[in-house]
Amino acid sequence: MSEKNIVNSSFENRNFIDSFRFINLYKKEYTWQKDNLASRIDYVWLGEEFQDIIMKAEIKDISILMRSNHKLVWAEIETSAILNYCKLRKKEEKGPTRRVFLYHKATEEN
Repeated sequence: MSEKNIVNSSFENRNFIDSFRFINLYKKEYTWQKDNLASRIDYVWLGEEFQDIIMKAEIKDISILMRSNHKLVWAEIETSAILNYCKLRKKEEKGPTRRVFLYHKATEEN
């Protein structure tokens, strides 16, 4: 098994998904190229619980802007779902509220 396959399997065994492959199931693109060699070695990995919010994932050639033999790999995700989820989690984590009555400060009026 190649080093690349070991790394990929390690992520997949931990329930991560390759965002580009998830969106572009049959598209064949490379992220690295040198001379006649090309490979897909750059990834955006996301936990599988985020698969429903991946909107787009692409590989772009940025060699005009950057002097690199790597391409840009990016994923667009719908962050409002994450923000709403975090708000719900914080609300759940607060636990029960309690009231404190200061009897020693009570008067006839209150």
